[in-house]
Amino acid sequence: MSIYQTGKRYNWSWIMDPKFLVIAGFFLATALGGWWLMQPDPEDDLRWFRDLRIESWQRVIGESSQLDTVISELESTYGPGAPKPQIDMAETDFLPGNWSYEFAQLAEKSLAEENYQAAAGYFMVANYPQVPATANSQSDAMHLKSLSSFEHWLTRDNHDYEKLSIPVDDQYITAYLVLPKTNTDKALPVVLQTGGIDSFFLAGFPDYLQGWEPLNIGWVGFDIAGLGTAKGLTLDFKAEKVHQAVIKHLLAHPRVDAKNLFVYSRSMGGYAALRLAAIPNPDYNLAGVIAGCAVAEHVFKRRWLALLNMPKMTRHALAARLNIEPNNYLGLAKAVKSFQFSRQGIWQAGITDTPLLVFNTPDDYLNPVSEIKEMASLSSNGQFALLDGEVGHCGSRTKGLIAATQFVKEHLR
Repeated sequence: MSIYQTGKRYNWSWIMDPKFLVIAGFFLATALGGWWLMQPDPEDDLRWFRDLRIESWQRVIGESSQLDTVISELESTYGPGAPKPQIDMAETDFLPGNWSYEFAQLAEKSLAEENYQAAAGYFMVANYPQVPATANSQSDAMHLKSLSSFEHWLTRDNHDYEKLSIPVDDQYITAYLVLPKTNTDKALPVVLQTGGIDSFFLAGFPDYLQGWEPLNIGWVGFDIAGLGTAKGLTLDFKAEKVHQAVIKHLLAHPRVDAKNLFVYSRSMGGYAALRLAAIPNPDYNLAGVIAGCAVAEHVFKRRWLALLNMPKMTRHALAARLNIEPNNYLGLAKAVKSFQFSRQGIWQAGITDTPLLVFNTPDDYLNPVSEIKEMASLSSNGQFALLDGEVGHCGSRTKGLIAATQFVKEHLR
């Protein structure tokens, strides 16, 4: 068959050129190999839409956790040949047998028992991962109840805290400043902490209890754009704008030591943290930046392969933060293209002297070890750590906290 345009005949014989076939075969094999390596466990992919983060949720809820019980009960309703493709995706509304309903019931029971810690955690899990595919008529209420329960938890345990309302663009985001109980009026170092595109800031509060409070260091928790306390914003490549707004607020706070502000964020939050380190700002001088399992180059450079093969929940969460339909692969690829550090001109060794720690597992399909080392080299005062024994994206929060606290102790001014 010949194809004609403006009276000219095109010669398509080059398609059979051996050189072209070799090159095409190489790229096809690379794509198929990447696709195979990035596939989640078939059984997990079949059964669950949500990524089950038991360790992280358990740390928030506490010893009374009934996570395993509820998950087992949800699993027991799922058998071979069941019509629903995934256990937690048959939700039409807030009904018994659905993920959000069952965890909300545990939260309400915990509230009645005045176990505000467990209530905050269960409401958080009920609303997780806050994407349209899992939303129901009670989603917004569950988020607000999680925050309210968190505030009751802080009050009951006599934590010194402030609920901050901070302007970002044309919206206001909520952040929580928590200071050690032993504090007087002395200005203290503070760690700003967020999660990523599908992890609420509340999941990081145990880090304060286990790591920062014992060191007499304060903590500020908030969410990245498009999620939780910053849901009204849309994520873009300047993801650090929420962090910057919080930093600006803290610089004027009488109980915060402005020369000892640290940022600790993970995954897409880690991306924002890296930009804070890499791009100088005359308004502040951070004491240190910790980017856990950050994304910056590899995944955005290979964005089509990543989008086609990342877990479904991850793609839905990314799309929700970007305000794009999750199956609009072209729109997603176009949006994340701008996130690539080399396209921004900031993928350069020694571009900053801000103390920087980058950590991850040695087996993250989104972030290979070679990129972890390159991230650390962005700072002339950079270092990296691999979480031994961990696999996948981010790994254990407890192990990450150990690396983070050691770094902060070394860089207090």
